[in-house]
Amino acid sequence: MNKEELSYKDALFKADQIITEPERLSLEANPLHDQLKAATPLKQSQLESRAKQYFNDGLPVTNSLAEVYLNGISDKGVKENDNIRFHNHVYSSETRTNHPALIAGLTNSDGEIKGIEVTYLNSETGDISDLKINKRVLGTKSGNSIPINDGIQADYSIVAVGIENAIHINNHNHENADIVSVPNNRDCRTFDTDNLRDNIIIVLNQENTAVNDKLIEEITDRLERDGKHATIIEPVDISQNPSMLIDNIKSVIEDITTQDKAIPDSILQLNQEINIPTLPDDNTNLTNTEKVAINSISIDNQLERENSKNFIDKEQSNSHSSPQPELDRELTR
Repeated sequence: MNKEELSYKDALFKADQIITEPERLSLEANPLHDQLKAATPLKQSQLESRAKQYFNDGLPVTNSLAEVYLNGISDKGVKENDNIRFHNHVYSSETRTNHPALIAGLTNSDGEIKGIEVTYLNSETGDISDLKINKRVLGTKSGNSIPINDGIQADYSIVAVGIENAIHINNHNHENADIVSVPNNRDCRTFDTDNLRDNIIIVLNQENTAVNDKLIEEITDRLERDGKHATIIEPVDISQNPSMLIDNIKSVIEDITTQDKAIPDSILQLNQEINIPTLPDDNTNLTNTEKVAINSISIDNQLERENSKNFIDKEQSNSHSSPQPELDRELTR
């Protein structure tokens, strides 16, 4: 604007012309546009590299301060999980020193580490440290999540806010469902759902973002756009009442699985109703001619269904017969 001495209005007109009529200004598309658009900014790439280095240097949580911390959170301790590790020296900008920490790998849909969630620990007790900013994310969290269990349960997946909630739920995951974790309640609006089931149970956390109707609506609307159905479980303090969260999840699971089982039953009943000929009731107020006509139509429909079935059976029988004669004819031509 300053260089060409344009007014604000003139600048808007010129911007519109650049977008809608680039050929008039001899503008050409940059052949590297898509590549540049997909590239990670340098600063973000550096943070992701640091996160990967921390993660790769991490140790199993067994016999570590991280195990002490997690044993104090969940009533059944922690199952070994390669995405959850312990690191003895993670830098904190708050104290400008290193601290022991529980680290969890944030991955994209391809399983690539894009960041880590860091929980700083007290080096003496294994409890959570008293830093003002304790939990932090290094790298990229938007769109990514922490895999906790890659299950086989086909009816639902569980997304838990907070690594502690996710581990506690996984300890009671008797149906072997998918479980992933995200760091913050707001992250439920951005994580990738491609690898999850159509029904998603969202377990929110009481320790970070305030839960309100607006946030819940944003989460459910976003999942609906992805073709998913969301059920929200509001925060429960598992340190005070660990069984309450599990009971709430069991109740939601029962609702989902009961509903899914009812669908095939309804289809079966509808199919039976379609296939049963509709015969006139003797008490129906119809003339004999009308009753005969309706009965004839029902019989014709039944015969048509039987003929269709016979035709399908014959086609299936032919498809299973040996193709060798046809092959022999082709070879002798």
